[in-house]
Amino acid sequence: MARKRIALSIDPEYHELLSKLAEYQKKTVTGVVTDFLDASRPAAESYVNCFSKNWKKGVDQKRNIKESSSFLV
Repeated sequence: MARKRIALSIDPEYHELLSKLAEYQKKTVTGVVTDFLDASRPAAESYVNCFSKNWKKGVDQKRNIKESSSFLV
């Protein structure tokens, strides 16, 4: 499946940080950002799973976040 593209705006200081990481790793900034996103995928999946279970129950969003975060530990 083809990858989807998104527009992402970040502050200059964070871009500089990502640029340094990219230089040290001999990657592009896009490659570094992709690595970060890939590493955070389990957390995103946990949040989606928790929210989808509780959405119809009317569970408070803060409780959803707390509950889904507990799966990551």
